[in-house]
Amino acid sequence: LGSSGLGPVFGPSQTILTGAGQNLGNSFVTEFDTALTPRSSLTFVGGYYSLHNFNSNLLDSGNPNFRGGYNYQLTRKDTIAVLYTFSGFRYNNSAESFDTHTAQVSYGRLVSGRLAFQIAVGPQIIISRILISGSGAGTTTASPTTQLNWSLNSSLTWTAARNNFGLAYYRGANNGSGVLVGSISNTVTGSLTRQVSRTFSSGITGGYSRNQGGA
Repeated sequence: LGSSGLGPVFGPSQTILTGAGQNLGNSFVTEFDTALTPRSSLTFVGGYYSLHNFNSNLLDSGNPNFRGGYNYQLTRKDTIAVLYTFSGFRYNNSAESFDTHTAQVSYGRLVSGRLAFQIAVGPQIIISRILISGSGAGTTTASPTTQLNWSLNSSLTWTAARNNFGLAYYRGANNGSGVLVGSISNTVTGSLTRQVSRTFSSGITGGYSRNQGGA
C-alpha cells in the first residue's frame, strides 16, 4: 500500500524500531468506485488496522479508517481529486486516544505507459482525548485538545512485465508503532513486487522513518 496512493493509514504503520519481540498486524481495506460522468467519479475507501504485541508492554492499537473523494480526469494522462480521510486511533492498554480529519487535493499523472506519479497534500486536524478516573461514575473524558498539522503522501510507480517498482513518501499522524500514543512521521518507502502467477504475487518493502511524539 505504500506505493498505491492510499498512504500508510490504510496499511501496516510500524515505523519505530522496538528491539527484539513479536507482534501481529492485521489490515483490511475495501474500495468502492462509481462513475458520475465519463470524466468524473466518486471513490470510497474503508479499512481497519490492528496491532498486537506479544510478551511486551508496548501499546496495542486498533485504527478504523475511512476516505471519500471526488475525481476528475483533466486529460488522458492527468487527474485531480479532492479527498477527505478520517482515522481513529484507539489503544487497548492506554486511556488516551485521538482522531484525525484530513482534507487533501490530489494530482496524478500517467507519465508514460509504465510510469505514474501521484501527490496529495492538505491540512490535518488531530483531536486528542484522555480518560480520567472518577468516583462513582467510573471514568470521564477530559476536554479534547486540537492540533493543526499538514499531511502529504506521494507515490511514483513503474511497471515492467511482471515487476512493479514503487517509491512513496508520507507525512502525517500514525499510531506510534506501540511505542508512542501517536506520532507525526516522515516516512520514505521503496517496494518491489513480482506477479508470480495470475492469483499470486510476492514482494519486498524497505524504508526510513523519522517520528516525533505528541500526536
